Amino acid sequence: MRPSLLLSLMLTVALWPAPAPADAASDCEQIFTPERTIAGCTAVLQAGRLEGTALAQVYTNRALGHAAQGSLDLAITDYDDAIKADPDYPWAYNGRGRAHADLGEYRLAIRDFDQVIRRIPGTVAVSFTYRERGFARCALGRQETAVADLTQAMTLGGLSPWSMQERLSDAGYYTGPADGELSVSFLASVRAWVREGCPE
Repeated sequence: MRPSLLLSLMLTVALWPAPAPADAASDCEQIFTPERTIAGCTAVLQAGRLEGTALAQVYTNRALGHAAQGSLDLAITDYDDAIKADPDYPWAYNGRGRAHADLGEYRLAIRDFDQVIRRIPGTVAVSFTYRERGFARCALGRQETAVADLTQAMTLGGLSPWSMQERLSDAGYYTGPADGELSVSFLASVRAWVREGCPE
């Protein structure tokens, strides 16, 4: 083999990204210890071996770690990168929407929640997104659409009717039984609660 070709091959191997350690990948996949999640995902990203949905998942996991630490701007940056890697990855939109909502940026949150619902409509998983969008719409005074979202969340399982009945009963909006039924009287109390801005 010619020296120039051998040197070229050696440089290629030397510059090729090394795979992330197995424990880094494992740390990135767990979301209960933010420091480990962030460190693990960062190591995986630095290895530079992923693309598409796999890359979006890593950015999203690291964003969850940042959000758990209260670093919402860093989380949003990672969610942005996740969406660049895979524009159809719903959980990046969902996480970014929750981060915007936590910052009081409800219009941006609703825009992201719309993207999630458009991509995985009618599923149990998306029921939680209906709940979050309902609360965001309530914060903006969008009463009818907020009620519609909260009702859909309760229908699909993302919001417990029992817990809502107890919550509204404690607040004086609902006087019926805590039976988990989406009765006319219960939904009327939800509408009354929403008209007041969904007070805690």
